[in-house]
Amino acid sequence: MSSKKVELSEKEIAQLVGDLAKEKDFFAAWRKVMPYILRVTGATSSAILRPVETGHRMYIEVSYNLSQHAMEVLFNHPIPIQGTLAGTSYLSRQIIIEQMDSDRYQQVAGENRIIEPVAAGGVAIVPLIGEGLIMGVLKLYYEEMPLVDKEILERLKPLFKALALALQRNDSEVAENNVRLLRQISQSRWPTPGQSPELSRVLHDIAEVTRQVLNAKSSSIFLANWPKRQAIGWAVSGLDEAIVGKLMLPLDYSIAGQIIISGEPMVLAERPEQNDFFFSIEDQRFQNMCGVPLRGKRRIVGALMVDDLPEPCNLEAVKTLEALAPLAVMAIENTQFFTLAQYRLHNLETIQGIQKMLLETFSLPKVFEVIAAGLFKLTDAQNVQVHLYDDNKNEIELAHQAWRSGTLGEPLSIESVAWQVIEAREPIIVHSDAESLLYEDRVGRSWQTIAMAVFPLIAEDNVIGTIGITYPYASHHFDEEEQYLLRFMSHFASGSIYRTQMHQQFQKVDQLKDEAIANISHELRSPLSLMSGYLDLMAEEVLGPITPDQQAALQTVRQSTDQLAVLLSDIMLYSQLKAGPTLKVVPISLVDLAQQYANSFREKAQAKEVRIVVEPPKTDVVVPGDVRWLRQAFEFLFDNALRYNREGGTITVQFEKTAREMVVTIQDEGAGIPEEAITHIWDRFYRVRRGDEDDAGTGLGLAIVKQIVALHHGRVWAQNDVGWGSRFSFALPLPGITEAECESVSAKSVGAEETTESA
Repeated sequence: MSSKKVELSEKEIAQLVGDLAKEKDFFAAWRKVMPYILRVTGATSSAILRPVETGHRMYIEVSYNLSQHAMEVLFNHPIPIQGTLAGTSYLSRQIIIEQMDSDRYQQVAGENRIIEPVAAGGVAIVPLIGEGLIMGVLKLYYEEMPLVDKEILERLKPLFKALALALQRNDSEVAENNVRLLRQISQSRWPTPGQSPELSRVLHDIAEVTRQVLNAKSSSIFLANWPKRQAIGWAVSGLDEAIVGKLMLPLDYSIAGQIIISGEPMVLAERPEQNDFFFSIEDQRFQNMCGVPLRGKRRIVGALMVDDLPEPCNLEAVKTLEALAPLAVMAIENTQFFTLAQYRLHNLETIQGIQKMLLETFSLPKVFEVIAAGLFKLTDAQNVQVHLYDDNKNEIELAHQAWRSGTLGEPLSIESVAWQVIEAREPIIVHSDAESLLYEDRVGRSWQTIAMAVFPLIAEDNVIGTIGITYPYASHHFDEEEQYLLRFMSHFASGSIYRTQMHQQFQKVDQLKDEAIANISHELRSPLSLMSGYLDLMAEEVLGPITPDQQAALQTVRQSTDQLAVLLSDIMLYSQLKAGPTLKVVPISLVDLAQQYANSFREKAQAKEVRIVVEPPKTDVVVPGDVRWLRQAFEFLFDNALRYNREGGTITVQFEKTAREMVVTIQDEGAGIPEEAITHIWDRFYRVRRGDEDDAGTGLGLAIVKQIVALHHGRVWAQNDVGWGSRFSFALPLPGITEAECESVSAKSVGAEETTESA
């Protein structure tokens, strides 16, 4: 039966949007908003469908049934993107509403491999679009007529956008965790240039790392032997260290083989009774298995799988596997290469250094410089060129051209060859000892054949450009050694360029967001000031007498206006810091600055019966800094200590001089910081919930402190002692300490100190 429709006012919709913006967990946001959406639209159930990066299908990630008040996290029922309603809505970003009888719905369900269709009346499909990004589609199911009006869905667009933003936040957190994970693994666990372990050892390590990352009881990795139609792999189990081993399965009759053949992720909620993939471990039954394909440059090379996860496999688990898969492929290829060619070790050590430098930069010109310098070290080439390809405009541009030091040459065009490489997705290698070959570029210029090797740059299975080297002044023949090195370098270059492009796009979006917030805050100050003025006139009865109830209401409005003014002020201050203000650096005594601010702060503290104690060190030391900004840092730290202190408590300011820093610690005697909040307190707009929301701050104070200290090449951290108070510390470098030494200190882990990255 259809649910009884209700209406939501614009105010109620705005309230729901605000509530969703506060949710850290997407599934909590989904659970909160879906009953409202279903009742307003009259739908009986819903599902969110999302694509995965490696495939061409959409998957149901989560569903909600109104009649059962039940939410289910799924990752099954793959639906093709092309030729389906959900896929059409996703690609076109348009709302689709379609009525269908039972026969038509059964036909669509059969085409989409849905075994038990949940509706026969029709569907409404809404694209979930966040900040310019489409995250998936929301599908509303109807058992009977009538369907929802499009106008109703248009009114609910703010809710749909809030859901999309919740998905973006969730994906961003998964991506950040995966980036940190990949960096750690790539630098410590899996083979990198310069290492040559046995392939079986590498497969075992990959499976074990994957098992640990996803907290699975067992994991396996398979390589495809296409000529023999076999999947050969290595499995590990956390149940019994002895149960590890090499497996050999048919491609056509195993789950691992089906992942390799289809090139699609696969999820099973329960293990089939019999399948060649599974090997028995006593009589225990396993479930919650998922796997992803391992994509090589030309074809699927294998599959990476986990089994018996603690929770049903969902999109996040699949994304983590997909993040691990490229490193697994890289590790396998590295091992195979090194096993076959040990004599290349000295060149690969050079590549290792290049890889490290590429991981340390997010500047595209710097990436090009590192790649070119590396190619000059590895080869005798005279010229290196990088072309980038714009798929939307179908254009390429010469992004970087470099000549070997001491080489003088005319600008050299290999644009026509770059086009051929992009279109074929295969390298082109031309030896200069070929017989009188000519090539012509797209503007009609002909060149005598020069030795050149041009390789495609492929990331996420898309061609993003080419990288090529040339020998224009001497005959040259590319041997297997050089071709191998160039292929290897193009692999690193592809990942580095794509990673840097994505980072720059994210930075640009983040910058636009900060600018928008700053501009909006600036524009709101004038009307807010006008409102405050009129509120004062009304409260003083200049505009006429008011009743006591009206006076109380005005007081409430005025308090809210004051809070909004503080928030706008903090936002503008944070925006100034993000823009990188010029500091007026002078020698400063942090002890004197803290004492001065404490004296001015005592009256405010006494109102809450809180004492302030400044404990000067035995030896005071001046540090270089900007008085205005450091005083602002003390203001936020003192306000924070007062806000969360107990009545009658003490704020203690302590100092410690180390070999490189002057450390300032401000301690309160409040309830302490909850453990789940300790790593987030420096994030902007994050507030620790204390139960007294009227006394809550803007959530920007500590983020501003962190920015101020960062501008002074310092660091911040917090220590927690629940029930006995909290300690907030910052450290500034002493005079004469270089910037490199500051970074070394900031990166060091000291005891219980907690450092965080800004949001």
